Amino acid sequence: MSTQQGIPLTNGEVPKLTFDDYSAYEAEREIATPHGQGSLHRSSDARRRTTATPAVRSSAQRLNKKSIDCSVRDPADQLVRKIVSTSQRLENHVKEDDKDEEEQEEQEEGLGHMLRTSGHRHADTRVKHFWTDDILARTMTKPCIVGELQSYQRENPALFATKSIDTVAEDILKYRRKIFAVLALIDKGACIEEVIAEGLVDKDLPLHTDESSSLCPLFRYGANSTARKVNCFSRIGWKTLHRETFLTSQYAMSPQFLGFDPDGCTPKHEEFSAREILPIIEEQERQQGGYGVIQKIKLARASHGFHNRLRLIKTDDEFALKRLLKNDAVEFRREAKAGGRFNGFVCDHLVTLLMTWTLNGQYYLLFPLARYDLEEYWSHYRSPQVSPGMARWMLKQIVGITAAVEYIHDPSGSQPADILGVPDGREYGRHGDIKPDNLLWCDSPTDRRGIVVVADLGLATLNSVVSRTQSNTKARCAPRYKAPEFNIKGFKIRRSCDVWALGCVLIEWVCWALEGNDARLQFLNDLFQTFPSGSQTDLYFEMERKQNKLVHVTVNQAVAKKAARLHRSKHCTQLFHDLLWLIQEKMIVVRAENRISAHELHVELKKMTEKGERDSRYFDAPCESLREVTLPLPLQAEFYIQEPKREAISQFQLGVPH
Repeated sequence: MSTQQGIPLTNGEVPKLTFDDYSAYEAEREIATPHGQGSLHRSSDARRRTTATPAVRSSAQRLNKKSIDCSVRDPADQLVRKIVSTSQRLENHVKEDDKDEEEQEEQEEGLGHMLRTSGHRHADTRVKHFWTDDILARTMTKPCIVGELQSYQRENPALFATKSIDTVAEDILKYRRKIFAVLALIDKGACIEEVIAEGLVDKDLPLHTDESSSLCPLFRYGANSTARKVNCFSRIGWKTLHRETFLTSQYAMSPQFLGFDPDGCTPKHEEFSAREILPIIEEQERQQGGYGVIQKIKLARASHGFHNRLRLIKTDDEFALKRLLKNDAVEFRREAKAGGRFNGFVCDHLVTLLMTWTLNGQYYLLFPLARYDLEEYWSHYRSPQVSPGMARWMLKQIVGITAAVEYIHDPSGSQPADILGVPDGREYGRHGDIKPDNLLWCDSPTDRRGIVVVADLGLATLNSVVSRTQSNTKARCAPRYKAPEFNIKGFKIRRSCDVWALGCVLIEWVCWALEGNDARLQFLNDLFQTFPSGSQTDLYFEMERKQNKLVHVTVNQAVAKKAARLHRSKHCTQLFHDLLWLIQEKMIVVRAENRISAHELHVELKKMTEKGERDSRYFDAPCESLREVTLPLPLQAEFYIQEPKREAISQFQLGVPH
């Protein structure tokens, strides 16, 4: 017997049994009869271990090919026989593994898998996916459909006996792409012949059901609105679960397209059912204001028609969706009317309402998304660098905002009445809630510093020429920026309350520009005072109690002090001097009848622009104030307690101009 290392054989040949040979044997022993059973059973872990070891497979094949004549009585020969037997069984299981993997790969390459990986993921996890027409066109090509039909025929050779697969594929592409997509998703694609035979096409979608039936029968409606049962989905092999899944999934193939009315500028209104799918692919933070909840959303690009508007403010499919807190149809129609009338199509510095809808009894308004509101903009750029460019941009935005307010106050003043649909010639509007939170900063393709627009017209009201100055005890305004007339008994709320509020915003803006945001915040703190009701307020006016229930109304002393300090700033150019004089003498004026109108204010601001165009020093040369400010006369009136609660959270940036 040879002394060579190895197992002696009867013919004297000693095969080289390596470590891998024995590994094959040991691996098979490890996975065989795991629970004492006589049959071979392999766990998934053991399958992965054996199939993932190439050395085991090659060793088994090599041993299986050797011609070995062993003596059963020799223990070494018995070991070799066991190894050979093990190698044969292992090779068979390796082949079975390969076959299983091929079948799994073939299944994963099917149309259902392709649809699941290509669809948009919906922001609502209960919806999961939806498919726009462009995705279906890219995914469900003729070669793809032909391959899917061929896979059905391999499983059932009786399929497509009367029509060729090519003909059926053409029919699907023309008339039944969405139906076939749903069938593929629920593993019922082989039923397409029955669908064709029944004449069911994509135009019949969505199918409906009888809610009173537990079997979920499906119906389609004809031209005369008569319901016809879809029989092909009630035959052998179709369960109630299949019909229920089809009923739900069909809406994922037809997400709602959001857009303007056919004229391309009028906000469209829709009534959506609970089953219909809105093409929302992202939802982010929500913020609640006094009258609505605002949410940042992103829409699938192919599912909306607002691209031209978004392109003008350099945003990408991002929107602000406002849901009214109160399900009040009158309130909703009023805000929708204001948003449709006052928008970026008529003034660049007005926010554009894009669309409205109702869903589950709630009211929604869609706006483009702005990056900041003015309050956030000031906080983000806490220490602005005063420069001629910044001063020019700031004046340009103030002129634009004033033009927007002027348009709200008199929309028929610059547009023919018949175009605006204004009855009897004229209507007059009032914004009613001008504050930094409702002035939005947006990117602009024409100005690297952006554009500021007037937003949140939820409080905007339209009055006829005979009622525009009538008393309105329900008038609302942000507490800090409300005019004195809101707290004067019997006083009429005029459009001039917007001028007061804008003046308050502008002095904060000048303070931010010349001294920075910390100084602006300190100024707001300095406004706090004791109101006649005993509460602490930060209003821009003061009320001192007199006898006989009268109050002495004056501008808050902190305003005059801050204006005087700003006039002395080393950065104060003639532009800022003029702005401060205009604010103090004509805007923040306690007597409403003495305030400048929005139209007159617009004219004054354009004159400032012309000064700067004639002389660049108007913007870039700091100078001393040339005169003292003329303070307006105080007012004595009867006090009326009306203190709206301050909103806990500021309004989210709602939109952009176009």
